[in-house]
Amino acid sequence: MVVEYDLDSKPLRKYTGLKKPVDITPLADGTILLVDEEASAVMVFDGDGRVRWREKIGEHPLRARPRPGSLFWVDFITRRRPGRHNFHVERWRRPPAVVP
Repeated sequence: MVVEYDLDSKPLRKYTGLKKPVDITPLADGTILLVDEEASAVMVFDGDGRVRWREKIGEHPLRARPRPGSLFWVDFITRRRPGRHNFHVERWRRPPAVVP
């Protein structure tokens, strides 16, 4: 679970159902970009804590950053052999539609 707090340390919103959240980025439109490594997913939450967009990506996404034109850069790791890690970057476009 991830909890968002206001400036007085009072909880504003809770984001539940996450397995291993590793990166959270507030976006200019008031939404939250969140990476869940264990679920291999990148998500955008609206101001009410609802998922507006979700995409499975890579094996172990670590970080996502917004880019111009509703694009996101996502860094992730693939593990091909024990002890070996390959780092990758993918670019995703967030659709404007809301996920039910």
